[in-house]
Amino acid sequence: MFRSRRLVVFVGVVLAGALLQAFAGPGGISRFLGVSAASYFLTLLVLAVVAALFAPSAGPVSDHHEADDSWPGGSSEFLCDTCRYNDVRDCHRTERPNATSCEDYRRR
Repeated sequence: MFRSRRLVVFVGVVLAGALLQAFAGPGGISRFLGVSAASYFLTLLVLAVVAALFAPSAGPVSDHHEADDSWPGGSSEFLCDTCRYNDVRDCHRTERPNATSCEDYRRR
């Protein structure tokens, strides 16, 4: 669903820290730690950036797409742009030139 694991990690860390601050009682976690709320959130953002940098980047959506030579994801780019049969004489499908999935697709 998400293509960027780093973004998901960043947002997750920020949301977890914000929820801790919000639901930890009067003053939140920052009061418990003895720091201001501003410094707590600044530290939280730095930790979120570091966590996002160390998160593995998202690979292909699925490895089984490589076997049939179709575009991973399928909906963000038209297959015809990179298809070996992208010519009116070679392909008579009605989806051409805007196909996002095709059984006859072969990469050039």
